[in-house]
Amino acid sequence: MLLLFSWRHAVQAEDLADFTLRDFKTGQPVSTAAYRGKCMLIIFGSMYCRPCVEMLPVIRRLKEQYEAAGLIVIAIDIDVSSEDDKIRVFIEDHQIRHLYLIDTIKVAKQNKVFTLPTTLIVNQKGGIEKRLMGFQDYEKIEKIIKPVLPVVTSASSSVQSQ
Repeated sequence: MLLLFSWRHAVQAEDLADFTLRDFKTGQPVSTAAYRGKCMLIIFGSMYCRPCVEMLPVIRRLKEQYEAAGLIVIAIDIDVSSEDDKIRVFIEDHQIRHLYLIDTIKVAKQNKVFTLPTTLIVNQKGGIEKRLMGFQDYEKIEKIIKPVLPVVTSASSSVQSQ
């Protein structure tokens, strides 16, 4: 039993399979490799997935509270449709301010995402600290990201104490 205990604690976080995808809002490529040294909150979802849409206010709040502390928020829409007008309206209607990338499911498969929504919390070195499936509330995600953030700002600290 001691050997099993020692082995389990020696296992490191699984690495994120880095990727580059187009940000729908700007048209510019976004590479996760560029965000090493920061904590990333990556949410795989779809505009047609009800729990994914229900998470948008949670994601917005996390971005607002922890962006100054180094949190990078990335949503990846795996809808295979290329209906740009529908996506544009969706982004406007839901006031999406974070990166909104489009994937054809390739990146999701590379990162072992098999259900929507799936939230990955990635540490500064690119390791996946936690993989969460289904709807997640603010408090649960906040509890996981706080120890992973590279910097805690005074604004974040005041939020953390609430």
